[in-house]
Amino acid sequence: MCVRLKDNDSSTAAMNSKRRSAPISLSGMSSIEISERKRQQNRIAAARYRRKIRDKSKNDREEAEWLQRNIEVLKNQAKSLEDQIGRMREIIFCSVTDRSYSGAPPSSSGKISC
Repeated sequence: MCVRLKDNDSSTAAMNSKRRSAPISLSGMSSIEISERKRQQNRIAAARYRRKIRDKSKNDREEAEWLQRNIEVLKNQAKSLEDQIGRMREIIFCSVTDRSYSGAPPSSSGKISC
């Protein structure tokens, strides 16, 4: 059975570990320069946010694909186990109903002839 542990988002960890830049004194700036600086900071923050959303979406898609593949593997395993249970039931049934069961392998059809 496949088990996947969720990885820590390295980009989030990297962002959290970054320190803020030293504050810049706005006292020597004109109101136009201040507003331009705010717009620039906002553009950078918006780009960072869009990248974060895009990365999360990509990770979610990859996880969904992995889960779908894992579902198929598990379905195949369940089918195989159900087949084994069926064969074991046939063996048990035959050995109970026919004490002369020799333990021979199943015929080419996959069914045990009692």
